[in-house]
Amino acid sequence: ADWWNIGFRPLPEYKAKVEILHQHCADVGRDPSTLLLSYYGHVSVGRSEGEIERVDPVRPNIYRIAGTPEEVAAEINTYIDFGVQHMMLKFSDYPALGQLELFMGEVVPRLRLG
Repeated sequence: ADWWNIGFRPLPEYKAKVEILHQHCADVGRDPSTLLLSYYGHVSVGRSEGEIERVDPVRPNIYRIAGTPEEVAAEINTYIDFGVQHMMLKFSDYPALGQLELFMGEVVPRLRLG
């Protein structure tokens, strides 16, 4: 495997899972830096609190990155800073495109991509 993925976790839980991954790599003699870290997440982004769905009404136990464009970018940047190189995101208004368009226009420019 070249990639490792887990989703629906706040960053502290994600970090704990990566620590376990590193131990498994050590157990088999693999350099963990050879694995690309990825994250699958649910996102709810809106310009006002009324547009933001912070908890999934169908699956309330699934962690969701939620907030204004500034808040969502700040949280995603914490994953990027930790070393996540790829994200797969599902928006809470799917199949509508409003949140995707807001994300592309106002969140992506704030991300530390590089």
